[in-house]
Amino acid sequence: MDLKILINVIIIIYLFKEYEILRKLKNSSKVQLIKMKLNPIKIGSTNSRQRIILMGTPEYNNLGDLAIGYSIKKFIQNNFQNTDYIEIPEKYIRNNILPHRICKDDILLLMGGGNFGDVYMDQQYIRKLVISKYKQNRIIIFPQTIYFTKTNNGFDELKETKHLLANCDNVVMFARERFSFEVMKREFSSTNIFLSPDIVLFNKMGTFRNREGILYCIRNDTESVLSVDDREHLLRLLYRVDKYIDIWDTCLPYNIYLQERDQVVEEAMSYVGRHKIIITDRLHGIIFAAVTGTPCVAIENYNYKISGIYEWVKGLGYIYLEKNLDNIPLVAQQLLDKYPNGDYERISEVLFDKLKEEIKGEF
Repeated sequence: MDLKILINVIIIIYLFKEYEILRKLKNSSKVQLIKMKLNPIKIGSTNSRQRIILMGTPEYNNLGDLAIGYSIKKFIQNNFQNTDYIEIPEKYIRNNILPHRICKDDILLLMGGGNFGDVYMDQQYIRKLVISKYKQNRIIIFPQTIYFTKTNNGFDELKETKHLLANCDNVVMFARERFSFEVMKREFSSTNIFLSPDIVLFNKMGTFRNREGILYCIRNDTESVLSVDDREHLLRLLYRVDKYIDIWDTCLPYNIYLQERDQVVEEAMSYVGRHKIIITDRLHGIIFAAVTGTPCVAIENYNYKISGIYEWVKGLGYIYLEKNLDNIPLVAQQLLDKYPNGDYERISEVLFDKLKEEIKGEF
């Protein structure tokens, strides 16, 4: 064979292989989706035990949402021992791959958190899909913060959500702070709405000894009110209090899946508990402090999440909300002087009684 022809054949074969690789990469998500459709979720046949199903367990990188999934499981297992508890990962519902064999007596749970509105549409879509498809089931929405933007999208999404809930008699919603409770009561007047703390506050980790240093947990996304200069200024101020500072965030650089979630969440809580104090504008940074007895200086963010959750924990003397950055070193030192080894006090489980009552219903 002529050398030139041979070279051209080799080039064609190479290009074809490259094309095949790119085609497979491009279609990999489609392949995953096809596999999921060919292998629908199996949740077992019904029996005499009441089933409680969490629809939309998160499997991504946000420790706050992962902790909510973990805490819902713990709450159900602690309070409803004679039931079967099942979790359906969010990815299945997002791709409209819903479990078979859900019967009308199953109690369906939807995630709590800070994503009720038009900002986090993946989670909003999951809620609407479950509510619209399973109108015959009792559906409990765990404590949420509500926020619809003052945009055309926000107004349209609110209108659509109002219409959906007005046509569903079996939905019970919980707000996790007073502001959201008032908004929900006003906008969804035909729905049963109650007030309850973020479910992660249900946890009670032991008090930690041998604590070291400051944990600096400050967000750098759109919910932060701090500029880059503010964050650098705050770090310089904190070095006056303690030279040992760990910089941390509740958003991980990788996704966490259901089978590893519980261990990751417990390790994150323990990590907070091994520090003398945490400085944070992360809502679940504050909550992790509250469940581990860790002194905390909380900083407000752009919405009412932080001030709202602070109302539940302000009775814990070791957590303090401060708006002035320049005051934070003084407040931090005062907390360290008063609580050098953390504290034993946690919020009361009585605050979750209404949530327990509504899940129980008539079963």
